[in-house]
Amino acid sequence: MWPFDRANPVRLDLEAPAVKSVAVESSVSGLEVATNQVKWKSADPSRLMREGFQVNATVYGCVMGWARAVSTLNWYLVRKPKAGAKGVRLRKTFAATTAGAMVGTELGRKALEGAEVDDHPVLRLKERPNPTQKGCEYDEAMVAYLLTTGNVYQELIAGRDERVLQLWLPRPDRMRVVPHPTLKVGGYVLVTDNGREIPFSTAEIDHLRLFGGLDEFYGLAPLVVAARSVDSDNEAMRWSYGLLQNDMRPSGAFVSKIPLADPAYQRLRKQIREREGAKGAGRAMVLDNGLEWVTFTLSPSEVGWLESRKSWFEDICTAYNYGKELLGRGQEATFANRREALKAHYTENVIPLAMRLRDIWNTRIVPAYGGDLFLDFDRDQIEALQEDRDKLWTRVEASRVLTVNEKREALGYPALGDEGEVVLVSSSDVPLELVGEGGVERQPTSPVVDVAEPDDATDPMDAEGKAALAVKAIAAAYARLAE
Repeated sequence: MWPFDRANPVRLDLEAPAVKSVAVESSVSGLEVATNQVKWKSADPSRLMREGFQVNATVYGCVMGWARAVSTLNWYLVRKPKAGAKGVRLRKTFAATTAGAMVGTELGRKALEGAEVDDHPVLRLKERPNPTQKGCEYDEAMVAYLLTTGNVYQELIAGRDERVLQLWLPRPDRMRVVPHPTLKVGGYVLVTDNGREIPFSTAEIDHLRLFGGLDEFYGLAPLVVAARSVDSDNEAMRWSYGLLQNDMRPSGAFVSKIPLADPAYQRLRKQIREREGAKGAGRAMVLDNGLEWVTFTLSPSEVGWLESRKSWFEDICTAYNYGKELLGRGQEATFANRREALKAHYTENVIPLAMRLRDIWNTRIVPAYGGDLFLDFDRDQIEALQEDRDKLWTRVEASRVLTVNEKREALGYPALGDEGEVVLVSSSDVPLELVGEGGVERQPTSPVVDVAEPDDATDPMDAEGKAALAVKAIAAAYARLAE
């Protein structure tokens, strides 16, 4: 079975669409589509991978920066308690991504109030989606495919009880969408290297795509948007490499006032070949017959070509919404700037994408094991956001207008019940109006105790006697306060 030997897992008993040509029909959206005809992509994913991801260092850095960040998130599973259930150890998840901001859906917030499940088939599937990949490798490849081609296809292999047993990632350049006149997507087709077409139903493939603009079937990759900058940068690299092979000198010409005989011409060509490449750099040449070397200087356009690489670098980073400071280029790549850029990367990119992946699991995989389960990722473990979490903790803790329950909910903890509906303030605080009128005499927070030290010369007393005297003095002071 393609593409690996999968120990003969059982597929869902669903009928896959046949690939054949039929008449064109009108869909409910008003668009004309060909039923069960393969919809071909406008951009070649294999070329995007070869010319972009595998060649351009900036594209590789941006894509892998996304992929590694998402693949290192920690995931957990919770079981939401039934209505009225009490005494359940709750999962504490602090969902702040920026100071004072909370990220998450209403469904996610409800799931945070459930008991954490330590061992479950969903967690084992997340850790080992298939026999050849671990969870981190799978997530990394999934994000890399998505950001390189704009599409990622997840094959769900389930048993007869509709519980997913394995997850696979077919290559996006081999997958084709089969349109449907009313359902929009009627299925998928995988085209192997030998031209064989393998159909899949929509229940077997989960298609995650970026927004595709006017294309209703395929996503638009950032690499397509930045294609011109990527091509220009690649050509600049090739030009620079050719210049490097030429001893880092621009082109020139040999000038002779008299025609060269064939032996002299062949000897000159031999000397030029001996100086080609890095091994021949710096070798001297013996010129005769009045030959002179005239160097061609770099034109303004060639100098601008090299300077334009900075602009292309910024264009690629902009297309991927990836901070250029994280790639370590330029004077902006200081420690402080990298820290802020990493924080923005997690807030704007990693967490929203992880939420999309989470929703796929909670809509296509987890419900088969029970409607009370919810899979989510732990934001507490994101080190880049630790500083913002600390700031929010400090502000919430110092608040004088929030109840105990409101503080706990703001930090991701469950409420305590009626006993938490109180506002805690300092005992020394009084209304400003009363202080201005002089109507309130501020009481000391602790009683003032005057304990007279006995004179050792006239009143000798042991340690127990001194302690008893101090206790009596403290009791008398509290009694005065009570009056």
